[in-house]
Amino acid sequence: MTNDYSLKIVLIGDFRVGKTSIRRRFLGEHFRSNYLPTVGADFSYCEVSFDDKKLKLLIWDLAGENRFSKVIPIYYKGAYGSIVVFDLTNRDSFLNLANWISEFLTYSKVKNPPFIIIGNKHDLIVEGLEEQAVSDEEVEEFINSLKETSLPGYKEIPYIKTSAKTGENVQEAFIKLSKLIIEHFFDKASVTKTT
Repeated sequence: MTNDYSLKIVLIGDFRVGKTSIRRRFLGEHFRSNYLPTVGADFSYCEVSFDDKKLKLLIWDLAGENRFSKVIPIYYKGAYGSIVVFDLTNRDSFLNLANWISEFLTYSKVKNPPFIIIGNKHDLIVEGLEEQAVSDEEVEEFINSLKETSLPGYKEIPYIKTSAKTGENVQEAFIKLSKLIIEHFFDKASVTKTT
């Protein structure tokens, strides 16, 4: 392996959209139905390899509750990418995406950091337990609007449906974000390269 990088990413989105469950699933832990909200932020570390690259990901899982909004900005600093999560069964969590993305871009202090959008809890829709509150077309329209208006420098903003419960597309989401980060920052001094 070559190119050993240490990169900070943040998981953001509303309260109870499944950020912590997504992070735990990615780290190989089993899904837990009992829920304890994240207080402020939680931190994990893991290694990801693809092609000839080896990355050390520092994953910051940020609380989605309003009562932590004053302290959350400090956790964004130095983040090279983000996974922005909404709940496919909760329309409000989708409507709040623009605020989360704006906050990330404002406080990361990194130029044009890549991010991906995740629609989580897809298992509830597949199993017929819940209705999908946001259509795929609406998500694509939102992404196109971002690229055309507020984020014209972004060629790609991927959208992936996931299930933290079943593991559907969770690994793929982190790998996709990792690849976008490397493509965007590869061989740039602003990325911390370790030996």
